[in-house]
Amino acid sequence: MGTVKRSTSFREAFGSGGRCVLPLNVLFKWPNGSKVRIARPDDRPLLAAGLWSQQDSPDSPLVSCTVITRPPTDDLRDVHNRMPALLLTKDRTAWLTAAPREAKAVTLGR
Repeated sequence: MGTVKRSTSFREAFGSGGRCVLPLNVLFKWPNGSKVRIARPDDRPLLAAGLWSQQDSPDSPLVSCTVITRPPTDDLRDVHNRMPALLLTKDRTAWLTAAPREAKAVTLGR
């Protein structure tokens, strides 16, 4: 979440209701040229913490989103140096509505 603090657009979205949950069917990583597939065993979507924002443009509003990343969990440390901030179902509401400190904590699994 370091970039969230440094980026004006991310920081504003994080603090002003621009948080969202992005469902992901599967993640792929390619450490050392080998493909690693990351998915839930029950094939339900992974829930990633995200941010969205809307900016005016000459043609129409431009809506964009991004997935929040975090340091990897122990089981993925050998795969990559970061991973999407995955949410537990019970943490969705906290990510979407809680104060910034609590929202950040749920992205780190605390």
